[in-house]
Amino acid sequence: MGNPITEKTATASTEHAVTLVPRHQELTTQNEASKSQLSKSTNAKPKTIRRLNVGADNQEKVQYAFRLGGAEFVYLLHAENGEWTFKRKHPVAYFRNGRRYYDFGFCGVSNYYHSKLIQDPRFFTDWRWQMEQCFALWKGGTTFYGKEHLRKDPSFRVSIVNQYVFE
Repeated sequence: MGNPITEKTATASTEHAVTLVPRHQELTTQNEASKSQLSKSTNAKPKTIRRLNVGADNQEKVQYAFRLGGAEFVYLLHAENGEWTFKRKHPVAYFRNGRRYYDFGFCGVSNYYHSKLIQDPRFFTDWRWQMEQCFALWKGGTTFYGKEHLRKDPSFRVSIVNQYVFE
């Protein structure tokens, strides 16, 4: 932008220099300030997430998951267990070495791969503990079906994401 226009004005006994800023420069500065403010508000992490159309018990679990691992962890748990029930025995069994195995809990923990975790008495009695174990598995690189499904199927991801709002 060009240099501001300087104009001398005289009063009864003093001369003052007044800087005149062209109107377009003033508006541009205001717009940049607005964009900066908007950028700060949209880049700020949301404080909470809420699942639409569910009760308080479910909301508490969603909030806890969000505090542990953010929105992606919430979406993972939803993809693994949309009911958000920590005592869930997933309905589909699979066989290894002639034995039947199941997935359990929030994140579908396999009793084939993680039997010690499932045998811990807290697994089916303390949902926070179980969710923390799910988070540790997720951060440790455990493969989850839900995570892969979220990544490979955009319509599945959208169907889950649309059930949540940030506040």
